[in-house]
Amino acid sequence: MTLNGTMKALVKPYGKRGLKMVNVPTPQRIGPGDVLIKVLAASVCGTDLHIYESDASIRERVADNQIIGHEFCGEVIGVGSQVTKLAKGDIVSSESHVICGTCAYCQDGLPHLCQEVALLGIDRPGGLAEYVVIPEQNAILKSPHVSVEVAAMMDAYGNAVDTALCVPLIGKSVLVTGCGPQGLMAIAIAMAAGAKQVIATEMYENRIETANKILESYVRPNQTNRRDMILDISKNPDGVVNKIYEATDGLGVDVLLEMSGADRAIKDGLDVLRNAGQAVILGLSSSKKVEIPWTDLIFKGVTIYFRYGRHLYRTWSEGRNLLEFGLVDLEPLIHKPYFALDNFEEAFQLQIDGKVAKVIFKPDL
Repeated sequence: MTLNGTMKALVKPYGKRGLKMVNVPTPQRIGPGDVLIKVLAASVCGTDLHIYESDASIRERVADNQIIGHEFCGEVIGVGSQVTKLAKGDIVSSESHVICGTCAYCQDGLPHLCQEVALLGIDRPGGLAEYVVIPEQNAILKSPHVSVEVAAMMDAYGNAVDTALCVPLIGKSVLVTGCGPQGLMAIAIAMAAGAKQVIATEMYENRIETANKILESYVRPNQTNRRDMILDISKNPDGVVNKIYEATDGLGVDVLLEMSGADRAIKDGLDVLRNAGQAVILGLSSSKKVEIPWTDLIFKGVTIYFRYGRHLYRTWSEGRNLLEFGLVDLEPLIHKPYFALDNFEEAFQLQIDGKVAKVIFKPDL
C-alpha cells in the first residue's frame, strides 16, 4: 500500500538549532517485511532534545532534513508481502533500534548493541510525522490496558526498566539521580520492585513535585517508617551527600540509578554508595571525561553497570507486565493538553526547560 500526496513532519536542518515543520511526500514504498503506520501519538525523547539543540554528540549522525522522533504509537494501515504477525488495524508502539540480525552481537543475544544498527529518527525517517514505515519486528502490539499516549513512551520506558531492573531492588535503599522522564519512571519501577527506600535528586521544581506525587502514590497507610525523599539540589548542592548519608544512617545507598548524565550527580551518586553497593549508569554525560573517586570505589568493592538502550525484546515484556497489572503508572508524566506538530516550538521548549516530563504530539490535531 502507498499513500498519495504529502504529510506533515518535523525535520532537522543540519547544524542549526531547532527544527522545521514541513510538508514532505508520504511514504511511497513498503518493503516486504515492513508496516506502514498512521501515527496516533508521539512523544519527545532526551535524544530528540539533543538533536533540537544540535549537540555535538549527535549532530553529525543526523542527515540534513531528517524526520526525527522514535517514540510513537500508531495504527497499522499497510503491510508488506512477508508480514505475518501484524494486520491492518493493529495498534502498535515502536522499538527504535533497527537491527541487522546477523552481526556477532545480534547472534550472541545482544541486538541492542548491533554493529549495523539504524535508529529511527536519526539514521532513517522517524515518527514525528503523520505516517512512518518501520520493520514488522520493530512494531510492538499495544496492550489494551495502556493508552496510546503511554504506548508512545514505551521505547523510553524500556530504558528505565532495563536500568532499574538490572540489579535486585527488593529491600534496598535506592538513589535515583535526575528526575527527568526516565528518572521518574525509575522511581516508580523501584517502588514497584520493593525498594525499602527511594531517594532522588533534582533541580527543577516541576519534576520535584511530580516525583513526590509518584512516591506518595506507592506508600501504603501502614508504611509509616519509610524514609523516601526527593532532594532539591538547586538549594544546597554541596549538602546533598551529607543528607543522603543522614537518611541512610551513615551507611550510604545500596543502589545508584544514574539517569541524569550530570557530572556532579554521577560523582555524588558514586560517593554515597555503601560498601558492596551497585551503580547502574544510563545518563549520557555532556563531558568527554568524568572524574570519579577511583580508589575509594575499589576499596568499597562496588559494582558498576553501564546501560545502553534496552535488551530486545525482554524489557518490552517486563515493562508491559508492570503496566498491565497496575504496578507502574506512567500517566502522571504526561503533560496536557496535547500538541499539534505545528506547535513543536512550545512543546520542545517546555521539555527543555524541565517544566514538563513528557509532551505528546497528536498529528491529527
